[in-house]
Amino acid sequence: MNSVHLRCPRLMRLPLCLAMLSLTAAAYSADFNWVGSDLDDFLEPPNWDQNKVPGSVDGKDDNFFLVTHADPQLVNLDGDVDLSTGRGLIEDTDLSSLTTLEHLSGTLDIGTLEIGRDGFGEYRLGPDASLNVGHLALGVNEGSTGRFSNDGGQINVTGNATLIVGDAGSGQFDQSSGTTNDTNLILGNQATGDGTVNLSGGDIVISGTTTIGKDGIGDFFQDGGTHSAGIVTIGANTDAIGTYELLSGDLTATQLFVGQGGADYGSSLNGLLRQSGGTITVSQMQIGGRDEGPNDPDNGNGNGRYELLDGIATSQVTIVGRTGQGHVLQTGGEFNAGILQLGSSGLVAIDNGSGFDFYSSGTYDLQDGILNTTSTTVGLAGIGTFNQSGVTEHNVDTDLVVGSLRTVEEPYSGQVNEGVYNLAGGILAVQGNSIIGAGNTMASIFLVLRVQPARLTRPEAIIRSPATCCWLSWVRPARVPGAPVPIT
Repeated sequence: MNSVHLRCPRLMRLPLCLAMLSLTAAAYSADFNWVGSDLDDFLEPPNWDQNKVPGSVDGKDDNFFLVTHADPQLVNLDGDVDLSTGRGLIEDTDLSSLTTLEHLSGTLDIGTLEIGRDGFGEYRLGPDASLNVGHLALGVNEGSTGRFSNDGGQINVTGNATLIVGDAGSGQFDQSSGTTNDTNLILGNQATGDGTVNLSGGDIVISGTTTIGKDGIGDFFQDGGTHSAGIVTIGANTDAIGTYELLSGDLTATQLFVGQGGADYGSSLNGLLRQSGGTITVSQMQIGGRDEGPNDPDNGNGNGRYELLDGIATSQVTIVGRTGQGHVLQTGGEFNAGILQLGSSGLVAIDNGSGFDFYSSGTYDLQDGILNTTSTTVGLAGIGTFNQSGVTEHNVDTDLVVGSLRTVEEPYSGQVNEGVYNLAGGILAVQGNSIIGAGNTMASIFLVLRVQPARLTRPEAIIRSPATCCWLSWVRPARVPGAPVPIT
């Protein structure tokens, strides 16, 4: 902004000089306050207290405040505004009144935009409009509400900034078409934050992380469109609650964490992924906890659940119960799970000195549908349970291991390696070896088979236990009468 030098004549009275200074300061102020009425135009100078439009005169760092007070208004923006280093706020300070900016066409460039800081605000982006923003926040402070709808426009959240839906207040982001590009997306940022995304069309492209429930509550509902991200985390920290409902459309990510949790242990569910249609494609899926190495600040011991009702999911590596408690319920669809591990970690917590507490546990309930894996391990170093029933298929390309090999001897390993496979129906097809109680695994490892009316489809399977090693033929499996009998 150009600097102004005001020189007062020597004989000029002081009051007159002060008045001139005051007028000059007002003329070049960077703050613009709305004084217009309902259905007025953002680009009309009389609607602002400066009698000019924000950013109109070399004012990229101007700030606008589209704020009303118990006076709900709809304001139209039909053109370009450049506030690329400035700030904007849209709200009515009365939570029962709503002030809306209807962006019909043109481009708004702005550094920071808040929709509902202490009140109730809304932004509507039309198909001929675009928004370039450094930081976008909906529902900033506790008690506030901010809403954003993208109906065919283009949103670019630039730099390393973040789109926050429900910071400490309540936020809602709806997209029916168009594109949203962002570095990081957070739903329910602080403990009091509550954020919701409704995606029914278009693309949401996140180059970094989508966090659904960081410290607060986050809900992501997808019924169409595409959501792609580097990382998707559902239920990030200890007291957070995150839910992802996929009805249709595509979800793609490099890593997907369901119920990541924080450092504290708890039994309450903090991450839920429910799929009733569409496709999920990821490189790695961890359900219940997170462990990406000692230098990862986001490692957690959470409780996660994945429900597959219909649709297709594909993951190269799937870990159920990484460092916490994980559960998969499949009642339909097809899951190409890659390397599947249930109960990945044993060394998670130490009790009062008498030994280890094994918090890592993974359960898979296959009740309908198809599960294809590269390999399946039930009880890697923690506790694993696999229940199969109904009209199901579990196809394993290589080995099925129930109760994995302990790499360090007790009592100091923290590895429990306990696996249970309950087969009450369906087809279990293992192309490699079926290993029950590998190597020096403790004798409490057992496999429970309910083989009728189920059938196993490999002529020869290697079955090992701590006490015996034998070759069995599963051409016509014998019925196990009564209660399940453990193989030890």
